[in-house]
Amino acid sequence: MPTMATKMIITGAPVAWLRALDDADGSVALATPIMKFDNIQDGGFTIKAPADAAGGGTGDTIDIARGDSTVIQFTKPSLVIDGVTDNVKSSSTSTGGTVKDEVKFKINEADMDSATWTAFIKKLQGLMGTKVLVCLPTGYTYDAITNTTPADVKPDGYVFLCGKISADLSAAFASNTPTAIELTITGCDVSNTDDDQADTAFATHGFVGIPVKGRTGTTLTPTAMGATDGHLLVAGRIHLLAAA
Repeated sequence: MPTMATKMIITGAPVAWLRALDDADGSVALATPIMKFDNIQDGGFTIKAPADAAGGGTGDTIDIARGDSTVIQFTKPSLVIDGVTDNVKSSSTSTGGTVKDEVKFKINEADMDSATWTAFIKKLQGLMGTKVLVCLPTGYTYDAITNTTPADVKPDGYVFLCGKISADLSAAFASNTPTAIELTITGCDVSNTDDDQADTAFATHGFVGIPVKGRTGTTLTPTAMGATDGHLLVAGRIHLLAAA
């Protein structure tokens, strides 16, 4: 019977995965580099509420009150003209705000395939502006973290998100102070690929197991994607899978 020991997350897991995506020509494909992290400090995710449910969207509409308390609403048009060329830079009609989910984690140590911290930062810098697939464990329950069989010490599940690095890469250096860098991935639409193509592309995510430092015999491997999971990812929303 499930108890608090199996239904509460009490601590995070110190690993994460990141890989580049290629969505040229209306299709999506998993690309390189693939980055594996075995020493992260803090991690988490945010599943954003729809803009209208969160009370947003009023700034993107023109509201006119009628005498009987009815509100007449128009969507605000948006037009941006380049002041140098007179060309239209963008033209759109706002839909009340599209929200995208988010994954964050703080990195203590260079990824497993980089020889130095500087090489690792350069690799991250190369991914700025590139669409990526990120995976993060959802954390351990008490029952999982105290399991005496190392191979069975597993997180409750895994969170996946397609997006871009959306915050500056910033590191501070001080005397006798470890340097860490926080990575923020915000979801984005990957391409106009059809569902079948996306499902095929993500059927194998390519994330291999990461041995957990200090826990001999414990290796964390993200749950394999299902045959129809891929199209759920390309909309820039978080996809959760239970640990296998």
